[in-house]
Amino acid sequence: MQDTQKTYPIQELYDDLPCTLVELADKSGLNEVTVARVRDGKPARRSTVNKLLRAMSAILERELSLRNVTGINVQVNKRLGKNESNKVADTRELEQVRSHIQDVESKLADAHMAHIRQAKQQREAVSPPSDRPTSSRRPTYQIYLKHEPGPCPRLPEGFAYIDMDKSIEPRQCPIHRIFARPCAIAIARQHVERLKQEGPGIIQVWLDKDGYGLPRDSWRKEHGRWVRDD
Repeated sequence: MQDTQKTYPIQELYDDLPCTLVELADKSGLNEVTVARVRDGKPARRSTVNKLLRAMSAILERELSLRNVTGINVQVNKRLGKNESNKVADTRELEQVRSHIQDVESKLADAHMAHIRQAKQQREAVSPPSDRPTSSRRPTYQIYLKHEPGPCPRLPEGFAYIDMDKSIEPRQCPIHRIFARPCAIAIARQHVERLKQEGPGIIQVWLDKDGYGLPRDSWRKEHGRWVRDD
């Protein structure tokens, strides 16, 4: 007769068995030691416990399962729990790294803009007014670059890192001014093209006219190709 409402202590079920542990082990497909361990409250796998309860159900003519039998110590899969814990820790660490990278990039961009403003103010302070018409004065073009993290790459001939002594961590800072002189826009663009073709480790290069960036002359490297940074 089946009773699905009542709960059964595992020790009580063992006491009610009309057979020996050896016979119970044989009917459940387990060994005698494992059957005894379950009886004594020792940890056992869920699959092992289910085999034992099916055999007990047949012998005692009761519907037995982990839902209505108490006192069984089911072994927890510690490896699975550890893997889940490691995944959570890895996710948190990745979020921290991403946040740190965003913070560093923001600070570098702020430092770059501050440097441009300071350079413009210095030029305005030391440059005497010109008596010549402004239309005849060639503008000053500057070229800036950003390289991969790490030591500054070697530049092609004719270029040099300017204001290295004023840079933040000069040998590691990825943003530098490497060209500054009055010239025609065509000449400045030729220098930009040289950097794109001959500068190893450069991932971004842009042209600046008298302290103002030129959107059509800003380039970045994506998947090995140079694209305009509109």
